[in-house]
Amino acid sequence: MPYLFSFLIPLSAAAGLWLGGPYAWLTPVLVFVAVPLLDMWIGRDDRNLDPAAEARAKSKRLYTWILFAYLPISIALMVALGHRFTQADASWMVQLGWI
Repeated sequence: MPYLFSFLIPLSAAAGLWLGGPYAWLTPVLVFVAVPLLDMWIGRDDRNLDPAAEARAKSKRLYTWILFAYLPISIALMVALGHRFTQADASWMVQLGWI
C-alpha cells in the first residue's frame, strides 16, 4: 500500500527520538537524501486514474483515515520532541538532528 509510505517520516522521527545519538539524523537523511534519490531512480509517472478507478478510490475510507491519522501522530511527535529536547542531556549535534 504505497499510501502508507507517508508514515515513514514520522516513524523515522520516532526512531530518532527513541534511539538518540546518530539516529537523531535519521529523518533528515530520509527526507533530504533517500527520498530524492528514490524519486530520481523511480522516475516520473504521469498516469492518472481513469474515472471509474477514481470513483472507487473516493469511496474507500482508508485514504481518508490515513490522512486523519497523520495529524495526531505529527502533533504527538512534536510534543515528544519538545519534552525530550528540554529534558535530555544530549550533545548539540544530536539536538540539531532532532530539530
